[in-house]
Amino acid sequence: MDYGNIVKLEFDKGDGTMIFPTSDITKKFSLNDFKEQTTSLGSIPTTFDAATCKCDNFVMEAHYNVFFKETYDTLAQKSSNSQADAAVDAGRLANQFLIDKVTVDLVYGSIDGCKPHTFSLKTSLNFY
Repeated sequence: MDYGNIVKLEFDKGDGTMIFPTSDITKKFSLNDFKEQTTSLGSIPTTFDAATCKCDNFVMEAHYNVFFKETYDTLAQKSSNSQADAAVDAGRLANQFLIDKVTVDLVYGSIDGCKPHTFSLKTSLNFY
């Protein structure tokens, strides 16, 4: 199954704006010889050839990476006075973050032969 048909995710950045994951690292492995193959970046459609039982470009792993950026909500504007700036820093509301971007690292597979196989999709969600 290709990535676009596995899961449809969108994230609220925290300010009401919706964003979608973008492909970051894409790798592909042959399960016939367990070697990495070259592949183009991004989402690749899955193909199946019934005559040879070759299944190509199926997703084996999807690892989501959520990147945050800190935001500051100050009660006053900074000035050239360091004591006043310290007061402004103290007035910041701590631990305010917005989602900056979401990426997905994909691992695709390819296998030949008509012998049945069972694979479990491996996923992870990482926060940065």
